[in-house]
Amino acid sequence: MVKKLLESKLKDEKQLLVFLFLFLVLVTFIIQIKSYIDIYNLLFRLIITTLFFSLYYKSFKSMLYSFWSFTILLIIYFISNLTFTWWSWVGMISSITMTYFISSPLFYPRIRWWEYDSRYREDLKVKICKDDQEREGRLTDLRRNAGVIILFKDLEVGELLDIKVPFHDESFLFKVQIFSKKEYLIGRGISYGIKFTEVSQLTDYQNLKLSWQQELKEKKRLKKLDEFLIFD
Repeated sequence: MVKKLLESKLKDEKQLLVFLFLFLVLVTFIIQIKSYIDIYNLLFRLIITTLFFSLYYKSFKSMLYSFWSFTILLIIYFISNLTFTWWSWVGMISSITMTYFISSPLFYPRIRWWEYDSRYREDLKVKICKDDQEREGRLTDLRRNAGVIILFKDLEVGELLDIKVPFHDESFLFKVQIFSKKEYLIGRGISYGIKFTEVSQLTDYQNLKLSWQQELKEKKRLKKLDEFLIFD
């Protein structure tokens, strides 16, 4: 029952994103039709636009990171036409709105796979507790009352988990629910989009988030300093 409810919520969010995407397609075609010079120019514009959106949709449907490159190109296109038609304003606002919704950790987690130096890793070790068993995992993202954990264990959407997050001299305990799952790279574990379910734990969530952000800033500063010393 819970799993179906969560899948339904995720489906609703995806349907909203699909609606915004299709609306962007419509707006772009309207701009092309309003700005053509002759019939051949119009045909050329429509062919290029169709090819662009076919590739854009593939990256959108599979949640590939190339989606962001296509989005940036589209926003630049709308900006370049702002003085030509008000439809460009509509397209730009719609693009930004879609970008906001889709940038949630539930869809696009922030993961730095390439960082192997343990001194600068931006994830946190966590312990996942379920059915009186503990498993080690990684917390890689924490934003908008959601987060991402990576595990080498196949779990189902809707499952409830207890997460222990040791952080310096403190230890945080959260109850979370799996909202989405995806395996981005073979051998890298499964990424689970999680939502924090207990309102009473929001203070701990904010404290962990702020402390973690401060630590990440310090790690970035130290990394830049080390790189400077190496090349000096």
